[in-house]
Amino acid sequence: MKTLLTTAVTLFSLQSYAAVSILNNSIPHSIQESLTRPAHLFYWNEGAWIDSVKFPCAISEEAKTEILSKSPEEWTNIMMKGGDKALEAKSALGVASLNGIGTHQNEEWGLILLKDAAKNGRFNSALHTGIAYACGTGNLTIDYVEALNWYKLADKLNKTGENKFSLGGIYTQAAEQATVRKNYKKAVEIHKEALEYGNTASAANLVAHYLTGLGVDKDAEEALEYAKLVDTKSMFKDEQDYYDFGNKLTPETIVGLIGLNTSNLDKDTYVRDYYNAMFALNKAVEKGDPIGAYIAAKTAYAVRDYNYYSYALNVAADNGLPVAQYELANVLSKNNKPEEALELYKDAAESGYESAFNKYGIALYDKGNHKDSLEWLIKAVEYEGTKSEIGDTPIRDKSTDAYIESTKRLAQLYVDGEGIEHNMDKAKELVDEVLTQALVRTKSSKFLAGKPNILKNFNTEEEAKAYYEKKSGYFLDMHSELVKLKDRIKGK
Repeated sequence: MKTLLTTAVTLFSLQSYAAVSILNNSIPHSIQESLTRPAHLFYWNEGAWIDSVKFPCAISEEAKTEILSKSPEEWTNIMMKGGDKALEAKSALGVASLNGIGTHQNEEWGLILLKDAAKNGRFNSALHTGIAYACGTGNLTIDYVEALNWYKLADKLNKTGENKFSLGGIYTQAAEQATVRKNYKKAVEIHKEALEYGNTASAANLVAHYLTGLGVDKDAEEALEYAKLVDTKSMFKDEQDYYDFGNKLTPETIVGLIGLNTSNLDKDTYVRDYYNAMFALNKAVEKGDPIGAYIAAKTAYAVRDYNYYSYALNVAADNGLPVAQYELANVLSKNNKPEEALELYKDAAESGYESAFNKYGIALYDKGNHKDSLEWLIKAVEYEGTKSEIGDTPIRDKSTDAYIESTKRLAQLYVDGEGIEHNMDKAKELVDEVLTQALVRTKSSKFLAGKPNILKNFNTEEEAKAYYEKKSGYFLDMHSELVKLKDRIKGK
């Protein structure tokens, strides 16, 4: 199977609170992490689908660098001298004061400077003023009426895709404030204009509008056409992340993601358009798109459509997605199909999917292939034993199931000298690392079994109780085996 990088997504339905609860419990914090870490789900709040219906509030690093290129005193001198650079200096001082960049934050003074510069024809000043009111910069109260007026002025002074995108965002998200109402029809109109001016970020907005039917007739096929224009690069803070992952998103997958993450385009309410999302994701599955198929599989699982989950997961795995290979291997392993599971663990591990290191190494070890298991057990212990890093220093996490399981088997290899030289000191070190943790996990699992609750991945309290009782027994046996191994190391 060809190697593809992994993805993780947030998946919700309109029907199942339980499904949402399940999904909300395991979310990493970055797309980059999702490329290499276990297959948890990701809130795409940093992605184009949600952020695109907002307007940018943060000052760009480029703008900060420009402002900080001169001291406030230097900008003031330039402004006071007049001439060609006076408005630029006034605008720079305004942004600096408004946001506290290189100087004390003074929102009132910053707005005075920016408004004056804007009224004298500097469109950037009008844009920054609009941003300040739209976002409530500093101690300012959000005022969409004022924001709209300044965004209109910015657009009048300089008709760019960026300005129109921001103006469309105002119409999309404006609160019920005075003369400003959520005007979805106007928002669609302006986002189409922004697209004509080359702002592809507006394409994601248009997908969302056509999926939700706000401002236009609901039309999933039209949404798919606009998805072809979405610039996924805007999702990624790092250009390499985009080349590793973002450019693999097909239009069908993009529509699916937007549908699963939009909700009437309101800022804080996320009721997902499940059915239109699945319309697109079904097409992704039919095309053999591994990322789209994986998203479709996880979506189906969230609403307990296990047949479609299995089908779509197989499509994703067959088309080389490591996270899908790993998850399918877990399913096969639980269904007593170890040989099929082993092949998929192998594919995922060799693709660099770290969570598979442990499963593949253990599977090889338990199969009796100790020599080949050594490489993967070492990789698993190194990966699972590193929770995070501060500089070049790893923070050791020895409490995970995977770390305990892999470490026990690796220690056994050092004791037996299979595939590696005897090293009782190393074996003792490894056993000592996990001996106490195994006992702790035994007790914690027993505690949870005695206090059953409807938790993620469980339908009933009885199911949760049975799971934790089994887990407690497993770690008790693991602890006993580790004690015996330690005694052997001591020569008893």
